[in-house]
Amino acid sequence: MSALTLPALGLANRAAQALPALFTDFASRTPPAEVVQIDTTGHTIPGKGAARYICDTLCNDALLAAHPRFVTRTANNRIFRLLPDRSSLAVEQGGAAGDGSVNDQPAIQAAIDYAHANDAAEVRFEAPAYRLDCPPRLSPAEDKRAEDGHPLVVRRSIALRGHAARRTVLDFRALDGDDPESEYQLVATSGSDPALAVWRGGALFLQGDIANPGAGQRSIGRLEIDRLVLKGNRQHTGAYEWPADAQTGDGWDITDKALWVQDCFVGEIICRDTDMVGWKGEIFFTAGEADAVERIELHNCRFATSNGSALNPGVDAEILAVDSSVGDCFQAQEDVAKSRAVYRNCTWHDCDAMGLGSGSTNGVLYAQAYPTRDETAAPPMTLLENCEFRDIRSLRFASWVRGSIRT
Repeated sequence: MSALTLPALGLANRAAQALPALFTDFASRTPPAEVVQIDTTGHTIPGKGAARYICDTLCNDALLAAHPRFVTRTANNRIFRLLPDRSSLAVEQGGAAGDGSVNDQPAIQAAIDYAHANDAAEVRFEAPAYRLDCPPRLSPAEDKRAEDGHPLVVRRSIALRGHAARRTVLDFRALDGDDPESEYQLVATSGSDPALAVWRGGALFLQGDIANPGAGQRSIGRLEIDRLVLKGNRQHTGAYEWPADAQTGDGWDITDKALWVQDCFVGEIICRDTDMVGWKGEIFFTAGEADAVERIELHNCRFATSNGSALNPGVDAEILAVDSSVGDCFQAQEDVAKSRAVYRNCTWHDCDAMGLGSGSTNGVLYAQAYPTRDETAAPPMTLLENCEFRDIRSLRFASWVRGSIRT
């Protein structure tokens, strides 16, 4: 080997260290100091989860420890992090298989967490289906702020968007992938009550601000859910007692909400072309202070099949629902008085009871009973435009409701 060959080999090796590789191969790479950007061919297999990684001032030990699916250390002790593409990242970039047969819950939650850490706007679901197993619940069932046992937790503004040719199915299972209809966890009811309670965990838990930070300042200012099917795999059995029976698991399971907002403050929740089907408790649930949620928009959505309520906007959020349906449950809609709610071409169906209405700001029970209003504000309104109500045993319209319906 000539003296000229050695420098050439060195240059070739330095160039090779900057070539695209799998994310999982980064640990054996030694990219030179001048290389600050490396592309990957995939996360664990070529062609799935390819991304661009950079080494910048944000790369440190804390970021690596918090997000090991998206941040890595090379063999020469340099840290690289995934660079979101136009403020978007895919769950495959965190190692999700997207084949519907293995548990992708850890990878999907990791993608949401990393998006939050980078102020990324979107998490993409590029495959047709993903399986999500419920993680273990160790906290008592009534601990409303505990995050363990919830398959997915959102803490900041984000868009969760299906990017497959058809709507992406998020297939929610019980612990270890078991059938959530018959398999569930048993935990203490509360910190002071050790009696066992059923835990299923639902799908998407919103960890909003405990205290209201003011208009435009909420951590979850906007949540978008687009082109997704949240498939719960639970059955509507007609057992409406709550909480669910610890022996059989049947009943109205108040720990099993597909979208769960309780006793915290968030901004807008916008669902488009999204189904939430097959749950034991409330499917779309918001509860807390009257101004806990600013606005709810539903476009071409279907919430169905539950022993509880399909749609429960239990706060005074402004509502716009278009071309959507709720039903096959105990109550198609469990509501409190609204300042403003508009429903266009919507359907409520196949339930025992439900009611709609607008009214006073003096409290939900007062508003349901008396046709009063706040004279300092615009008149309250629930507007129904070409809406249908069918196969409902008891249907109630309270004050300040107008429009056109079919039965």
